[in-house]
Amino acid sequence: MNQYFYNKTSIDLSINGILGNIYSKSAIDLSINGVLGNIYSKSAIDLSINGVLGNIYSKSAIDLSINGVLGNIYS
Repeated sequence: MNQYFYNKTSIDLSINGILGNIYSKSAIDLSINGVLGNIYSKSAIDLSINGVLGNIYSKSAIDLSINGVLGNIYS
């Protein structure tokens, strides 16, 4: 599953996620079957479903895209 925790209070609830890692504090990943669906910034939430490279890099960013390819939020 390659699910790693790098900081405290990090939560990974991804299902069948590939490289679905959480690198920042208070980050939550609720992506399902997400490929490289990572969260790198604080207070970021990824709720994408079946998203490819659906990453969130900025603070307080929310991704609600469904089946989105490269659906990223940077600011």
